[in-house]
Amino acid sequence: MPPFRREALAAPGNDNSNSSLAGSITEGERNDALFGYLKLIARDVDGCDALIAAAHSFNEKYLSPRLSAAEVEKTARSAWHYEETGQNWTGDGQCRVVLLGDVIDELLSHPCGAGALVLLTVLWRFHGARCEPFAITSKAMARDHVIAAWKDPRRYARARKVLEDLGLIELASPSRRDVQGRCTPAKFKLARPGAKNAPNITLHPSLCPHMKRGFKLRRY
Repeated sequence: MPPFRREALAAPGNDNSNSSLAGSITEGERNDALFGYLKLIARDVDGCDALIAAAHSFNEKYLSPRLSAAEVEKTARSAWHYEETGQNWTGDGQCRVVLLGDVIDELLSHPCGAGALVLLTVLWRFHGARCEPFAITSKAMARDHVIAAWKDPRRYARARKVLEDLGLIELASPSRRDVQGRCTPAKFKLARPGAKNAPNITLHPSLCPHMKRGFKLRRY
């Protein structure tokens, strides 16, 4: 997804704000719009009280019908909690890969798991929000310095095998040669526990304590 541009929604009370948006956010969208906006500006305000004030301004100008003052303050405090605890990933242009502890433990208990953990992180960074299968070609990845310290293609091959053996990646299509002898590399897909064939755009794992296995990626 493209990054959310801060200028796309000017701050409430700013003379340059987009007047065409006034009162245009209606029931079914209000809470999500307010929460998303507050997370977007949270790193730029001077504390929770300032964020609450911005929330009330947003409510007055953009929401129709308006939320109650109590609901607005509750939403602002929740957004500030995200900012204070380092869970606010909105608007900084960064991709996050979040691994649940049991996946890390499983890989680190494997004799070759440390390298597999590195490769898995790279794969989720670049392919976690996509459903299309992708190649993991050892020689090409070593040549292109995908992992700078890995100059030997065998490191990629070993790590890929560990991920296959543990079910963290799955073979989507085997390698094959066409009639002219040209090779098409094997294609893989990331295992997505509980969300097969769906982009991995999910809640922060701290909000999903019932999830016992797998790991999630969140993009903004």
